[in-house]
Amino acid sequence: MDKIGTLAYGLTLINYVQHKECYDDIIIYDDLLEDPKGRTVKLFTKLGMIKDGDNEELVDLALKALDKDSQMKFFGKKTGELSDHHWQRMDSVLEDLELPIRHDTPLDEFRKLMADPSFS
Repeated sequence: MDKIGTLAYGLTLINYVQHKECYDDIIIYDDLLEDPKGRTVKLFTKLGMIKDGDNEELVDLALKALDKDSQMKFFGKKTGELSDHHWQRMDSVLEDLELPIRHDTPLDEFRKLMADPSFS
């Protein structure tokens, strides 16, 4: 991820924070990876697409999308770890946006922050 990608990420968070009342749910990528089926069932239930675990075929079909690169290599090939310089540049963008997160913010802290009604 570069400065532009970090800026897009940061602006997405700002939009969410400033318009929380417009959102019924937030999906954190790590949560989706941790429990793809459970998280998809929860989402589809909230959207009224399934009720009480019915229509498992729809969930299974949706999960097949995770088998391919939906971004068509837009973000490039996975090349391993980012350098300290990249992390510093990304953190400086988040700081410029006055967001209280950094690249090493623990996931539990990030979840709490997203759920905090006073975070605005």
